[in-house]
Amino acid sequence: YVLDIEKANGVVDKETAENPWDNPDPPVTDFDVQDLIDAISFGKDYKDILHVGSDNNVVLTKNVDFQGKEFTPVNLPTNISLDGDYHYIINAVHPLFAQCNGSIRNLEIRDTHITRYANDNNTRSGALAQQNLGYIDNVRLKNISITLPAIAGTTRIMSVGGLVGEHENGRISNIYIIGRHVLEVSDPEIGSADGRVYLGGITGQANGPSPAVRNVFLSQDEQGNEPEISLTLKCNGGNFSVGGIAGMITTGMENCTISATIDCSEANSLNCCAGGLFGRGSSTDTGREVKACNATGKVYGSFATTVITDGGTVFGRSIVGGIGGSIESSLITVSDCRSFCDVFDCFSSGKGYETSAITNEVFGTGAAFGRITANPRPVVNDCTAWGWIHAVQIPPTSSFGGSFAGSFVGYAINGFTLGTNTVNTDRNGSLKVCGYDWMQ
Repeated sequence: YVLDIEKANGVVDKETAENPWDNPDPPVTDFDVQDLIDAISFGKDYKDILHVGSDNNVVLTKNVDFQGKEFTPVNLPTNISLDGDYHYIINAVHPLFAQCNGSIRNLEIRDTHITRYANDNNTRSGALAQQNLGYIDNVRLKNISITLPAIAGTTRIMSVGGLVGEHENGRISNIYIIGRHVLEVSDPEIGSADGRVYLGGITGQANGPSPAVRNVFLSQDEQGNEPEISLTLKCNGGNFSVGGIAGMITTGMENCTISATIDCSEANSLNCCAGGLFGRGSSTDTGREVKACNATGKVYGSFATTVITDGGTVFGRSIVGGIGGSIESSLITVSDCRSFCDVFDCFSSGKGYETSAITNEVFGTGAAFGRITANPRPVVNDCTAWGWIHAVQIPPTSSFGGSFAGSFVGYAINGFTLGTNTVNTDRNGSLKVCGYDWMQ
């Protein structure tokens, strides 16, 4: 089976045969980083770096180097648009904006290295913005590194993405991934991440009108090297969602391609969902479709832990799939998507987990989805699940605990019929399409 993905060269708004991103000018350094960010927010000219045209259109006229200096992200108002004019911002240590309410286009962000939160009250992080409610189009991400500690507290929510921490509204489109990208969330101490963590290659959470994310491409760098992307979760005791595009989706995505290593094998979770495109999908709105998306790479599931609370005992879940970890809503539809990801449960990750440790915990592993718990069953059509499954199968206990693996889905309510979808019978022919019919 051959998938031929043509490399994209960028969305060109100018009428020119040249690549508008070819900008050899060195970045300027003679400016105050905070003053520059504030000037964008207020829609003001700044030195010879920013020029404000009609309709509060702020144009970046030069490449700029933040030199790793501290600044406080500010909001981009609804009435302000930032046009990078095919220039880049390099060496930032925080998201450029706290909340993007306006529009951002034609901008490259490169060599961003975020290792701490911009402020104590915001646990969202991304190279461009902590949160997006506006319109982001034609943005290039090059060599992004975001490595953050998890935050303690059962009510705390962390959202970390390569572009934005959380997409709440608006639209993200035409995003180009170049170079080496490292996104990691880890516990500063054992058991501290007892809240929720959403981690995604583009956004930690994707909400709002569908499709929220459209047209994500992988682009070679100047030396012809393909992007290298890793998303790593090393947290214990909470609810986690990790995906190549988005950790958690309540909306749709379209025409997105990602190739990544998604590794949750050092996490010990109450409920962890990891997938090549998205970790968990759930919505109360109709028209939420994941369409024409592709994922390659490797996806490793977490270990599952049992937690005893005042309300009783909660048994852990570890869910991992090549397209998505878990579909939990009948209103989420998936069509014409392909996964070439090799998928591993924690017992096959080489981290030394023992199956004898299972009591009533549940592990679901599938070449397409780890589990489908929506009832009635969501629409999944014309999808291909082609990667290897590496999983240990353990029969269910009397209270449902066990490890279930399927050539398409690990386990599902009332099973799953393959229909117009395709599985790799050469690699995973010994597995059932659905590893376990939850309510058989």
